[in-house]
Amino acid sequence: MKNRNKNRGLFGRMSITGKVVVLYTFLFTFTIISISCVFLYSARSIGAGIVFSGLKENSSHIQAYITEGNELSEENIDDLINDNTVEYIIKNKNTGERYVSLGLRMADEYNAYDVPENVSKPSDSESKQKYIQPENVPSDSTPNDDINSAPDSDGSGEKVKLPFMLDNEYSVYSKDGKDYITVDNEVMYEGDMYSIRLFKSSADIMRFVKYIETRLYHIDLAGIVLAFFISAYISKVLLRPVTKIRETAEKISVEDLSQRIEIEGPDDELKELSITFNSMIDRLESSFEQQSRFVSDASHELRTPISVIKGYANLINRWGKDDPEILQEAVNSILEETEHMSVMIKNLLFLARSDQHSNHVQIQPMSLGDAVNDIAKDLSVMDEKVEVETDISEDIIINGDPDLIKQMLWIYTENALKYSGENKKVQYKLYKENGYACICVKDNGFGIKDEDIPHIFERFYRVDKSRNKEIPGNGLGLSIAKWIMDIHHGKIEVKSVVGQGTEFINKFPIN
Repeated sequence: MKNRNKNRGLFGRMSITGKVVVLYTFLFTFTIISISCVFLYSARSIGAGIVFSGLKENSSHIQAYITEGNELSEENIDDLINDNTVEYIIKNKNTGERYVSLGLRMADEYNAYDVPENVSKPSDSESKQKYIQPENVPSDSTPNDDINSAPDSDGSGEKVKLPFMLDNEYSVYSKDGKDYITVDNEVMYEGDMYSIRLFKSSADIMRFVKYIETRLYHIDLAGIVLAFFISAYISKVLLRPVTKIRETAEKISVEDLSQRIEIEGPDDELKELSITFNSMIDRLESSFEQQSRFVSDASHELRTPISVIKGYANLINRWGKDDPEILQEAVNSILEETEHMSVMIKNLLFLARSDQHSNHVQIQPMSLGDAVNDIAKDLSVMDEKVEVETDISEDIIINGDPDLIKQMLWIYTENALKYSGENKKVQYKLYKENGYACICVKDNGFGIKDEDIPHIFERFYRVDKSRNKEIPGNGLGLSIAKWIMDIHHGKIEVKSVVGQGTEFINKFPIN
């Protein structure tokens, strides 16, 4: 066992509480980190989308400004955009006139962001206009003839699809290690074609992403620590019923089986486990009580015949040696008590094997009519003074053990003879009722009180022991009869009137 535990690994050797804490902490941590990764992955696109929307809106304003016939000037365009982080180059393709943002004018770098002046595609002999190239595009690529072609798929720009704006695209260009988001448009007014290029550095976006990354790092760290404590609390709450079961089990012993688990909380598996545990303890307590009562009653029943035998043995030892009459009386009593003990021990052994499910039972198709007739016939031969009546309307075949069913009928018959007066009468009746084959054994004896009927099938129980102390018996016969009916999945009904007799109705299911 120890070697097996060593081979199970660290997680396998952990307690259930530890496993629950580890699993919940891992689950919470994985969820937090996954959400953070998705958020960081989307943060740049979200920031770029915001910039793109602003550039597109400014481009639309400029187009409207041109088509309305307003005078174009760099000062007017600066006021129209009203954002010094947005750079622009607006060019009249027909006249070559262009307007450049203040930032580019001050840096004197607008030629680096410009577009070719000619409308048609330049030849190889013409000088190539320098413009921003993406990092993954060769520097000798030839630009197209208009500004709108710059971000096209020919390699002059890197197309980026916004995840939340399916109908729009923007271009990302790199220059001197810096990324720029660019929007290109064209507008025609009074025969002049104007190309509009707006672009903005992505440095602000990266600062935003870095800020989010730092905050998420701290949030994730705090979330992992919090997840550990939450997991520990959840495991404690979930396993509280298990702890109660363990504590209750530690208190239970053979001397004290009264402890039970408190049933509370939702209807979950742990509550079902608590109910099952209590039910098991109920059965154990009942079994121990029956065993204790059985041992006590068996000791009492055996003590009486042993005392009688011992008394007559002493009588023989003192006076019986010389007195044949006393000797014969003592021998008869000893034989009688020995027979009584033999029957009782036989019944005890039968019940003990029944409790251990070791009695040999042969279930087979059998005739109940034949069993009843055999018992009635044997009774008539054994005692001619007994009035025997049989009422068999039809023979009924069931699956049962013939020997056990006859033994049960003999138990009822012997009780009828023992507990009846001088004019003994025993009636047997066989009939069908509601899917059952019914055997009724009725006598005209003393009868049983209503308060005694629920207990007559208990072991060693005898009705009115003071009145019946002269009647031989040990109170085990009806317990055996009850077991025989249980093994046949049947049931017993008892009807009795004091002073008139008792009726035992045994109902067997008909297959």
